[in-house]
Amino acid sequence: AGAADVQVTRRISKQGVEALTAEERAGLDLDTPLPEAEQASLMKELAGAHCGMMPESALPAMASVQRFRDAKMAAEMNAAQGKAVLIAGSGHTRRDRGVPFLMDRPVISIALVEVVDGMTTADAYGLVNDAGNPTADFVIFTPRAKRDDPCEAMREAMKNRTK
Repeated sequence: AGAADVQVTRRISKQGVEALTAEERAGLDLDTPLPEAEQASLMKELAGAHCGMMPESALPAMASVQRFRDAKMAAEMNAAQGKAVLIAGSGHTRRDRGVPFLMDRPVISIALVEVVDGMTTADAYGLVNDAGNPTADFVIFTPRAKRDDPCEAMREAMKNRTK
């Protein structure tokens, strides 16, 4: 129910949230910027999630799309009658800037985090923001899934794109 329309998302990626009408932006609270630290955290997360291969100039558009998706999910959750459950990626479930940040009702945020070899403390996983606040109410550590390195696949895709 909270999925963002692909055409709208594409417009936002090219034009920013200004691609929406003033009424749409106000209804999704997108005219209110994220606090500076949370915006910087989002940009850093997006860069890391794309293996540092995206040009820095692309990150603001990606951040606008992320904020739009969060706002759409929050609007659907706020409109739901009774209790609602959102299953989403950990960036969307962050208390400091994701869907819970935009909710009009009490929320419990649970982060599912894959264990990484060599990372032996909760602090190593970035589960606390720069202000020292937890990004989720609860954390469940899960075994790491066996899969190919996504950054290697992205490197190959970028190589093929430039040929």
